[in-house]
Amino acid sequence: MRSLVLVGAGHVHLGVLDRLRRRPLAGTTLTVVDPADVGAYSGLLPPALAGRHALEAAAIPAAAIVRAMGATWIRARAVAVDDATGTVTLADGRQLAADVISLDVGARAASDAIVGAERLLGVRPFTAAQALAARLDALAPHERVLVVGAGAAGVELAIAIAVRRRRQGANGSVAIADGTDEPLPSWPATARRHARDALRAHGIVLHTGRVLQAVEATQVVFGDGTTLDAAAVVWAAGVAPQPLTLPGVAARSARGFPLVEASLRVVGTRALFGAGDGVDHAEHPHLEKSGVHAVRQAGTLTANLRVACTGGGAFVPWRPRRRTLALLDAGDGTAILRYGGVALRARIAHALKRQLDERYVAALVAAAAT
Repeated sequence: MRSLVLVGAGHVHLGVLDRLRRRPLAGTTLTVVDPADVGAYSGLLPPALAGRHALEAAAIPAAAIVRAMGATWIRARAVAVDDATGTVTLADGRQLAADVISLDVGARAASDAIVGAERLLGVRPFTAAQALAARLDALAPHERVLVVGAGAAGVELAIAIAVRRRRQGANGSVAIADGTDEPLPSWPATARRHARDALRAHGIVLHTGRVLQAVEATQVVFGDGTTLDAAAVVWAAGVAPQPLTLPGVAARSARGFPLVEASLRVVGTRALFGAGDGVDHAEHPHLEKSGVHAVRQAGTLTANLRVACTGGGAFVPWRPRRRTLALLDAGDGTAILRYGGVALRARIAHALKRQLDERYVAALVAAAAT
């Protein structure tokens, strides 16, 4: 009997679990390790924060899914993964033996250089989203919320927070700060224009060319020495690797993430795989970290984990699509759609986003109930 250990219950591993539920891996025990029983689906968090549905609608019942398929769930944080010895070390000192290991641990906020980083708020894990919602509801109408980061995540979060604050009678109390010159810097010009229009419509002030240096009790300090009053500061400005020790893994990207081959096996290892936001790709060094890519890695990862566990067959490569669909909720019943170099803002885009997001979570909830 061989053993497969999935470290992390991110979007890729959830897809792997769904495939293994429909076609079990014979002769192999399956264990999933994650510090939280419930995960968060990023696509539904902004509308939940905006108040369009309960926050729990964005919750993913990871532990229930694992148990429903008869696998072992361990609620714990992994601190080290050693491919050479086939061991996963947990924060409480326990060690799990594994013939094959896969990592889907996500990323953390790249905020180590910021003074007062412990004051930053976020939306993941799910408990962080709950804490953010509670903090927003506790603010006075005049208090400002600052979102750091003007990429897709930051723009969508700022809009959602502005909608929630407006319901509390706090118009114009949300701002975005970023070191770039405009929102959605990697998106087409049309999408950037739509984003600026959406931010303006929600009364969100955009502070460009501002790099966060420190978060104090009632204000933030930027790298140029200027300050801005802020009662709550939400981070959406970049990610860094999780503090997971990987003995023998020397291949790292410029950002410090472990590198994986096209097969999603970690470069230079025997039977250690990785996917999702917690790794970078040796053949695609500039690939953006996106849930769209993560969901589509699940099929390849499942196939290659089967090969690694059975010892038969050849690995298949994962190749990202040249063009992917991105949808950003504009908070007014429309969404900004990007597909390759094409961008538009429309109600039908919002309807499509809602359908895709709700269907994804509904399928996971259904899997947990089987």
